[in-house]
Amino acid sequence: MKITVERLQEILRNHKRWAEGAEGGERANLTGANLRGADLMGADIMGAYLRGAYLTGADGEKIPITKAPMQIVNLRWMITIWDAHMQIGCEFHSHAEWAEFDDARIKQMDGNALDFWREWKEILMAMCKKHGGEMICM
Repeated sequence: MKITVERLQEILRNHKRWAEGAEGGERANLTGANLRGADLMGADIMGAYLRGAYLTGADGEKIPITKAPMQIVNLRWMITIWDAHMQIGCEFHSHAEWAEFDDARIKQMDGNALDFWREWKEILMAMCKKHGGEMICM
């Protein structure tokens, strides 16, 4: 689904208010949105629903995107790994944040999240490290 520039700006303004706990704020729902080439400079989309969002070519100061994201399907949730961020289901956080989350924080995300995270954390964090680092051609 393609979103107009005006609609995207409105969504991001409301999301910012939501993140700040301000009245009239609303968590951004960009599920399935085509954001190819969108100007995300200065936008903070932490916590936004991004499942199935197409972000290749989007430009943002806080979310560096220098290569195509890695997507993993057919697990409990769809996973997308960017240069410095990972989204599992609707949870979008930096690689560093994912690495530091304790069991209580993971459990808050979903009733089944802790079992999933315990099984997949090591593998997913290794993939984040590999995808976020420089690609080496042999």
